[in-house]
Amino acid sequence: MIDDGWITRDARSDFPGIYCIPCASLLRLVLWSEQCADCGMVADSESAAERDGWRYFADDLGQLVPFCPICAALVLSSAARREASNDTTEQQRRAGDRGRAGDEGL
Repeated sequence: MIDDGWITRDARSDFPGIYCIPCASLLRLVLWSEQCADCGMVADSESAAERDGWRYFADDLGQLVPFCPICAALVLSSAARREASNDTTEQQRRAGDRGRAGDEGL
């Protein structure tokens, strides 16, 4: 939590005290906005982002990164193409293994 930062809510506000950013966010004490990691589009409210289809994907460090609906669709289609390519490669490898196994019996 030390790396995440802290916010302070004074006695005049609802829920006065000192909160780590993740807890404050869960308690809805922090103003919400997201920016797409790819194109920079901004969503000003959580309900609008959810309604419009914003998605989160883990980066190389395992941190969740926001993507707008258009960029999320591109990420998902790219992942689907990669998966299909891996399936085809695996099928070709298996076919090659079967062919070699048949040759050994000759």
